[in-house]
Amino acid sequence: MKADRLFLGLLIVLVGVALIASSFEYASLPGQAYGAGTMPRVVGSFGILLGLALLVQGWRQGAARQRFARADWARDRRGLAVLAVLLAVVVYILAAGAIGFIPVAGTLLVVLMLLGRVRVLPAVVVSVIASVTVYVVFSRFLLVPLPGGPLESLLW
Repeated sequence: MKADRLFLGLLIVLVGVALIASSFEYASLPGQAYGAGTMPRVVGSFGILLGLALLVQGWRQGAARQRFARADWARDRRGLAVLAVLLAVVVYILAAGAIGFIPVAGTLLVVLMLLGRVRVLPAVVVSVIASVTVYVVFSRFLLVPLPGGPLESLLW
């Protein structure tokens, strides 16, 4: 489905405002001018600018615009792959806290690779290696708190 620029612009502005508003809840780093909320504020600011640009373009289109229509990408496999990635992000957000980073990320990587027509064995091997590597690098070296889940006690 393809929405007009006024609708998308308003939606993107609202998401940008929500990102900026939620970024103030993150703790700042001691002795630093930036912290965990810096990047959400930057992304939210760019989102607001992009949304405003879309609103202006949509306003200029005026009555000639079409509210909703089926987009070309929705008929294409690549467009559906984009939807699969977005759905994977939502599944990760909902499941990672209870199940843990490694099993959720590994499963989602396998599914996404299979959708991308990768054979099963390479998809599983790459997913396991990538999930464990990302977990170790981010949680142990960069000290980013990733959800461990029930497998964390087995790893350490």
